[in-house]
Amino acid sequence: MHGGIKRRWLPDGYGVLRCGLHRFRFWLEIDGSKAGRHHNDPEVWERKLGGLCAYIATGKWRLRHPALPMLLIVTTDLRIFPLVADVLANVSHGYGVPIPQVFLTSADDVAEHGPLSPIWRATHDLSNANFIRAFPPLVA
Repeated sequence: MHGGIKRRWLPDGYGVLRCGLHRFRFWLEIDGSKAGRHHNDPEVWERKLGGLCAYIATGKWRLRHPALPMLLIVTTDLRIFPLVADVLANVSHGYGVPIPQVFLTSADDVAEHGPLSPIWRATHDLSNANFIRAFPPLVA
């Protein structure tokens, strides 16, 4: 932290899905806690998503990425969806940044169907309770 602003944000992972000339960049956050308060603790998500929004606010992400990557959250408990969406809306507003594209799914769905399947919930579209694809249909 410098001057109250986090200068660096470290997700659990980063990836690029390439399909022909298209590249879909994403950060990955793994919420692997089945026990305890970790996965449904608002303070944990405020720290994680607040760090993301602070990082976005600095503009430093532009040094590494041509466009803002989406954040994919894989969790053991989909019941955290409303909490994550609420915290994300609050911290993005607090940092004065648009709500980033964040998609959430379960580890079981990733294992059973794969990450390219319509297994994701979009936190930026709370009106849509359906599961969707995080990546557009891929056509080479």
